[in-house]
Parts: sequence; structure tokens; C-alpha cells
Amino acid sequence: MQSPMNEYKSKTDRSILRPALMLAVLISILLVLTLVFFIIVKVSGTLTSNDSDDIDNGAVTEDGDGENADGGNDHASSPFYTSVSNFYPSYAPDESLVSLANAGLNSPNIALVDVSANQIIASSKSGKSNIIFPASMTKVMTLIVALENLTSEKQLQEKITLDAAVVDKMVAEGSSGYGFKAGEVLTVDELLHAVILYSDGTACLTLANYIAGSEAKFVKLMNDKATEMGLQNTLFQNTTGLHHQYHYSTCQDIAAIMMYAMKNPHCARIMTAQSLTLGSHFRPNNDGDTYTMYNQALHTSKFTQPNKITVTAAKTGYTGQLEDDGSGYCFVSYGKTRDGKAFILVTAGAATVALRNQDTVAIYDKYAK
Repeated sequence: MQSPMNEYKSKTDRSILRPALMLAVLISILLVLTLVFFIIVKVSGTLTSNDSDDIDNGAVTEDGDGENADGGNDHASSPFYTSVSNFYPSYAPDESLVSLANAGLNSPNIALVDVSANQIIASSKSGKSNIIFPASMTKVMTLIVALENLTSEKQLQEKITLDAAVVDKMVAEGSSGYGFKAGEVLTVDELLHAVILYSDGTACLTLANYIAGSEAKFVKLMNDKATEMGLQNTLFQNTTGLHHQYHYSTCQDIAAIMMYAMKNPHCARIMTAQSLTLGSHFRPNNDGDTYTMYNQALHTSKFTQPNKITVTAAKTGYTGQLEDDGSGYCFVSYGKTRDGKAFILVTAGAATVALRNQDTVAIYDKYAK
């Protein structure tokens, strides 16, 4: 028979042991939960990091290092950044759905925007279910991103010597534009003008390398900007608009990009330039010759101004015929009426330059009111 003392000691041991066991179990559970939490956070962070470095389907991979190899600057701190809100156009309640046959038009994709009302007032296949290849209309976004990632106004006058590898690449891809040669020297401002005035791919790629370290890193900035602007149906794979199956947009998104550019006074200055004469540094041994870039969209493409609108800014685009999975002839333009009312028009898919220009005039004259 157990003594009273031993019985008491046994009960005491059990009363102490039970809470101790429960505490140990609770601690073990907490440790397991903590471990699981950290594993989840680690995996999630890795996936996020990996996903953010790639562009859709791995079509573009990051390469090369540059002055700003971290992928560019905080563009919101740039002197060229303008916070623009309320620029994405919605469809007007009485939007005119353009009948190509009845209107005698040739561009299957159309969006005409009343800028002051911020509404699409006439359209044909312009929304999210009507993807287009934007071709060189892409360069409007290239301009925006390049400007907004400069850190000071002094950078506009910084001189850059054109690299042979960049020139050769653009010549091989049919995007040399002005015909720049390796060793020629342009300022950043001149390169920005070359992007728009002469649709020059060498200027695009040179700016991308200068600002972000590589074209891929610069394209990531373009896609980040598209996200910031709320463009849900646009994806970029390059700075030039060269054809790629995952480089696409819509007329509505391109109109939004153009509206953003024209509301940013720094972009608008370049978009509305009619010509630019390159400085003497361009070809130092040119014996006094001068070299001028003219606005191709408005002055060298047989463009005739509409009756109601004066078009002051425009960007053309073409990567091939629609039946060959190309863009057809594209055009994004900005114009004003005599009383100052502004409009933006995007057309895509015309079969020839003449038909594209004809459509632009006809749409402005018929629907811009």
C-alpha cells in the first residue's frame, strides 16, 4: 500500500507533468507553423522575383549592363515626368460605330477620340477583343519612357557616340530609319527627335542602352508604364515596334498612349516638332554640311491635312500586310479644330500608305465635331 507521502508526491508529479506536456506540444505546433510560414514567404518571393524579370513567354530576356543597369530611374522624380490622370478614353454613349463599307474606309481598326470629353466618338474594332500589331506607333511609348527616366535637363545635351553593334542590328532588321552610321555623335535630345521624326530604330536602341543598360530592361520599363497607365491590352517586346506575335495593343490603348504623350509638355514638344537640324558634333568632319530630320509622318508620306482639323503630331507604322500577319499601314495622329478642340485618331490595317492617309482625312472630316 502506497504511503500518504508517496501518494501525494505521485499526484504532484502528475499535476506538474500534464501542463508541461501541453506547453511542449503548443511550442512544437508554433515552431512548425512558423517554419511553414517562412517557407511560403520564401517561395512566394522567389516566384515574384523571377516573374518580374521576364516578358511574356520568355520572348525577351535581360542582357547587358549599362549606366543605369538597375533598369532605369525612379521616373516620378524625373523633371520630365508629368502626373497625368483621366486620360484613358471611354466610349461615348452615342459613339458612332463606323461601317467601313458605307463610309468608304479601308482601315479595319479605328478609334477617334474627343480629347476634351475623353471619349471615343467613332470606332471600328478598337477595343480589347480587337488586338492589333502597333508597329512603329510603339515609338510614342518609347519616347515617353525615355524622357521620364532622365534624371536632369542637362542629360538632353549629353552626347552619345553610335555603337557599331547597334547600327548593324537595326540595319539587319530594317529599322535603321535615318541611316545613321557607327561613330556618329548625337545628343540625347537629337536621339529623342529621331525616334519620332524619322522612326529611327538605332535611336531607340541607343536610348534603351543608355537609360536602362539593355533593350530588354528598357522594354520592362515600357510594360511597367503600360501597367501604370492602366493599359490592359498592350504588351511590348521591343522599343521599335518590329513584328513579334506577343507585341500587341489596341486602337483604344494606342489612343491613350498618344493622349498621355500630348498632355506631357516635354513629350508634346518632340511629338509636334516638324524638323530638327543636327548639331555640328554629328559629323565633325562634314566640311560645313548640315543634316536635317523632317517629320516623316506629316511631310514625307504624302499626307494631306483634313478640312476640319490641323494635324500637328503623328506617328506612322508598318510591319507587313495583314494577310501575312503584319500590321498593315497604321497611323496615330493628334489634331485641333480652328476653335481649339482636340482629337486623336488611330487607324490600323490599311493596305497602302495612300489608303491610310485617305482614311485619316475622311474620318476626321466626317466624325470630328
